[in-house]
Parts: sequence; C-alpha cells; structure tokens
Amino acid sequence: MPLPRTGDLFGRYRIDAQLGTGGMGVVHRAHDTELGRTVALKVMWPHLATDEGFRTRFLNEATTLAKVDSTHIVAIYDHGVHDDVLYITTQYVEGGDLGAVLEQRGSLPRALAARVCVQIAGALHDAHRAGVVHRDVKPANVLLRSADSSDTTEPQAYLCDFGVAQTQWSRGLTMTGTVAGTWSWLAPERAQGSPGTPASDIYSLGCVLWACLNAGAAPYTGPDVEVAAAHLTEPIPQLPGDDPLTRRFNDLLDRSLAKHPKDRFRTAAAFRDQLLAVARAADQSGAATTTTAPRRRRGRLVAAVTAGALVLGGAGFGVQRLLAAEDEPTADPGRSSAGGADRRPLVTGDVDGDRLGDLMFDRDRPGRTSLETTMTSTADGFSRPRGRKASKGSVYLGDVDGDQRLDLVDITRLGKVQDRTDVPLSIKVRHGGSETTTHRVTVPNTGKYVWEMLGDFDGDGRDDIGLSTDRSPGVIELWVVPATDDGFGEPVSWARIRGLGKSVSNAMLPGDFDGDGKSDLAVERSYGSKVAKSGLLLIRSSGTAFGQPGPARVTPENTFTTGSVAPGDFDGDGTDELSLLVDTQGDQEVRVFRASGDRFDAGESWVVTPPGIVNGSFTDTVASDVDGNGRDDLVRLDRWNTEPWQIDVLISEGTNFAQPSHATAFDCAKTCEWYNGSIIGPFALQ
Repeated sequence: MPLPRTGDLFGRYRIDAQLGTGGMGVVHRAHDTELGRTVALKVMWPHLATDEGFRTRFLNEATTLAKVDSTHIVAIYDHGVHDDVLYITTQYVEGGDLGAVLEQRGSLPRALAARVCVQIAGALHDAHRAGVVHRDVKPANVLLRSADSSDTTEPQAYLCDFGVAQTQWSRGLTMTGTVAGTWSWLAPERAQGSPGTPASDIYSLGCVLWACLNAGAAPYTGPDVEVAAAHLTEPIPQLPGDDPLTRRFNDLLDRSLAKHPKDRFRTAAAFRDQLLAVARAADQSGAATTTTAPRRRRGRLVAAVTAGALVLGGAGFGVQRLLAAEDEPTADPGRSSAGGADRRPLVTGDVDGDRLGDLMFDRDRPGRTSLETTMTSTADGFSRPRGRKASKGSVYLGDVDGDQRLDLVDITRLGKVQDRTDVPLSIKVRHGGSETTTHRVTVPNTGKYVWEMLGDFDGDGRDDIGLSTDRSPGVIELWVVPATDDGFGEPVSWARIRGLGKSVSNAMLPGDFDGDGKSDLAVERSYGSKVAKSGLLLIRSSGTAFGQPGPARVTPENTFTTGSVAPGDFDGDGTDELSLLVDTQGDQEVRVFRASGDRFDAGESWVVTPPGIVNGSFTDTVASDVDGNGRDDLVRLDRWNTEPWQIDVLISEGTNFAQPSHATAFDCAKTCEWYNGSIIGPFALQ
C-alpha cells in the first residue's frame, strides 16, 4: 500500500505539499475538497498501519483527542483508514514553531514570554481535564500563528504533537518499556521511568518558560544521560538580578521546576493564573527587556541515570510539528544564549575543548624566552608538553565571554599614572574560539601592589577580573572589573577589609563556595614566619559587593601550606570546596574544607600520603577534572631547583582522593628557575 504523494487525491483531500517526515509517518499540507479548507494530513508508515495493536490504540486515542476542546490546542478534524492507509487530519497553523522563533530571534521580552506560556498552560489545563497528558511539551511543539507578522505583539500559541500523549485509560502510542518525551524537557520522575502525569507536563512547561527567557536554551544541556541526571540533581536555574519582577519569574521557575511533583503547581490552571499575574506585572513595569545572560550554575553533571537505549527520530515536521511522535526521548541539544554555543557546564581546566581537564604552566628560562606550556589530558595521562612563547604579563584561565570555553587572559600593568596612584592595565584575551581582543582599564587609588584573579563574582555567567590592592597600611581594597558584552567595564570597588596585611601576602582564591552561582573568595592568611600555621577566611559575594570575612579557620600548627591550596568542586555537587595540603612530620595530608555560614568548616581528610611520594620543595596545586567525570581532581606541580620537575594527579573519588599518581616528569634544572615557574589558572599564589 503505497503512501500518497504531492498532487494525489487521498479520499477527499488533495495533497498540495509535503511538510516533513517523522517516526510515525509523513505530514502533508492538503485541501479538504468537501469543506474547502486547508488541513495538515498525516499518513502513518505502512508497518504501523498493519500492526493491529498500534492501529487500535491510534484510533482510540485520536477519538479521545478529538474531543479535547481548547482554543490553544491544534484541533483534530478527521481520522481513519483509507486504502489501507492510516491517517489523521488536523488544523493547519501557518507560522513558526516557538523553538525556531527563539533560535532566530533570541529571548522573548519577559511579558511576552509569560503570555505565550499562559496560553500553553491553558492548553494543558484543557487537556488534563479531558484526561489527556501530553508527555512531550517543548518549544518545537508550540506553534505560533502570525509569529512573523510585524503587527502582532502577542502571537496565538497552539500546543501540538500529541502523538506521544496518553489518556487516563491507556498508555499512549509508545512501545512497552520505553519512555516518551525529549530529554532536555523531561521531568525528573519521567527519567526514572515513571508515567507521565499532569505534574510532569507542568515541569516541561517550566522548561519552556526558561527557554523563552534564554534564547531557546534548555535548563540543562549535554549528552542525554547527563541531562537526565541534571533534571534529578542539579539546582533549579535562576535569572540574574534581585528586582521584584525577576524574583517573581524566579519563583515561577522554582515552583514549576521543583524536583518532586508535589512541590510544583497543583494544576496547570494554577500555573496559568500565576503566569498571567506576572505578565501583567511585567506590562505595568514596562519590562520589555530580554534576559541576555542567565546565571550560570556550575553543576558538574554526574552520569547517574540511564533510561534505556536511545532511538533518535528522523527529521521533524518543519514548522508544522503535528503528531510527530517518537518512541523514545529524542536528543535535543538545547540552544545557548551565548552566541549559539553549547551550554554544557564548563569542565574545569579544559583548555582544548575535549571535556577533559588539562594543565598549563609557565617556565622562566634564564637568558632565554619564557615558555607557556600546555599538557592536555588523555583521561589516563597527559600528552607531551607543548610550549609557546609566554606573555610578558600575568596570565590566567577563565571564561570571560560566557561561551563555556576557557579563555587565556593576559593582564599587564602599564605603570602608574604620573603624580597619582592609578594603575592602567592592559587586558589581552585569547578567546576559546581563537579570537584575540585587547582592552584597557585603569584601577584608581592603588598602593604598591595589585593582584589579580578571575571569577564570576556577579553571577552573570561570565568570569570577571578581581583585583586586590593595598590601598593604605593595613587595608586591602577589593575591586571587580566586570566582564561585559563589549569586553570589560570600569573597575568597581566591592570592599575594603582590614587586618589581612599587604595584598601580596595573601592568596585570593575564587570559588562558588556557597553554591549560589556567584564566585566568593577564600583567603589564606599567614600568621608570620615564626608561626607554622595558616588561617582560611571566607569572603562571600552578594553579586554587587564582597562582605567582610568571617572568623578564620586556623589550620593545625607545624603545617606547611604555602602554594598548596586550591578551590574546586571535588565531590561534584555543584558547589566549590577548598583543598589544602598540609605537611606534618613528613606525612602529607590533603584536607577539604566547605563553607558553613560565614566561615569554613573544620575540614575533612581526603588523603594522607607517606613520605617520599611528593618530593618538590615548592608545590603548586590546581583543580582540573582530568577524567571528565564531573568531579574536580587535583594536579600538583612539584618544583625543584636541582631535580626534574614532577607532575602528580590526585583523582577524586567523590569523598576522598586516590593516592597521587606520577603523571610525568621533565628535566628543568638547566632551563628553568624554580622560583618563577607556576601553574596557570584562575588565580595566582603569592
């Protein structure tokens, strides 16, 4: 039984054009010769039409769906069998799907985003009242009539693609043991195999709301298994800002994307009513702005969930996504609000983009050009060192443009302004995509020292430049040079802190220690050369300022710690911890500290290494996820002035580090000066 083609007369329908193909069949634009209207005609693949079980379920489901009365659901006109071909005809909506509109135009204004979702929530309410659960709510399944019309500020939205829907009396048109839906928009309980419910549809609509505000990007992206895990374990994404309207949108996201169904809106109607109230508030505030940079959740994803073999469907149905069911959740990479780039969380230390953490360090060579050396991870080791001419300034690694790729930031001090204490800085950025940009800013009222670090201090998804300066004796001033769309803004003073000593004597270590999406600072405070102990201080960021440090967490006496403290997400929970190498009577212990209120806790021992394994006189330590499993590992550069340098790796096992593995060594005695070689990262150790 051949399927009809363009130009054929199929019963009373004249087929005018093929719109697309999918997992269940072919969709055409057709003309109903009896009623004189344009329809969308879908004909099923022959192997489905001859499957008696599928055929019975299809006809029953189509009959049920045809009874759903909603102004925002694509209407079903007719269904049946003609010449042994199973078919269905629906309302033809001319326009674009929401996913395509977001991809082409970017984020919707907030009021419009809320009003589009009001219509979708209304459609879900009508479907749920009829006992129908959609199970695949996503931007591509929302059609917008007149989406390209300049005279329509609020396009009419229609929910379509009920091909994977189920009713309260049946399981829908999927095969036994499969999970229907699309991973990027799937509720946590669905990823665990639970059936679709109205609550799972509400979760998916929350994902659509996020996409409307973030240029089509799904809340979590990455490989399908990682996305499924993220829906279960990762923090709910939030919009940046703390104004009343932003808080109301974030409340909508919190309630619709709650991990447990009982914590979500009780019904789609309740979600609709709250969306409408927020839309009206946005109208009254005149909020026509769009969200350009969502708050980045660091969330390293742990592949903790599997949901069976994946079956990727064929091409979609163009702008008319009508009943294009897939038997499995389809791969949906999500789109980024940062230049269309992949929004998977950045892997710590990943220089070459292969999602394995690498190592970069510089080597000063007396009488010769200094080298910037890169060793890329192969998951079970490192490549041979590759060197290039080092920069003259201080070099740091960070994502300053928010594209989820590490950039190399070279900061050079140009000398003080005559008769003033201002310090001009030249900032050269080698972006992860290979483009190079140069910027210049001036830091006012500095003292003798200026020290830099990189961190997302304002929580906008881009790493900023932090500066520590000794403004006056006993006072350190902390500045932030914010990353912007055009490069960097002017330095802003975020805090003045007393009692830390000169800025050059205190390592400022950026990390999101409280898990709120904004980088804080950890400070290693020395108590003087005669006291063999250190104090760890926590300075939290509010997004616009640094607070005063909390009480110091004093490390045990008789411990050697200089150059061996590093922040990282060692347990993979999305919040940074602080690692510290302490040397006591020959044994070397790595302790991991977590933020607790306004200070660090007492720390946990993650590994104790007996004497003789780490031999370097000076040890630089940095976090790098060398195996790409979502838990940061520790990489140590042990430097000698007479012996080969040694690189050791401590693999994180989630609650402890494995014993150091000797990664590589190379002879640096004749070519390097031990006191100047150091690891390149988001900060420098003084």
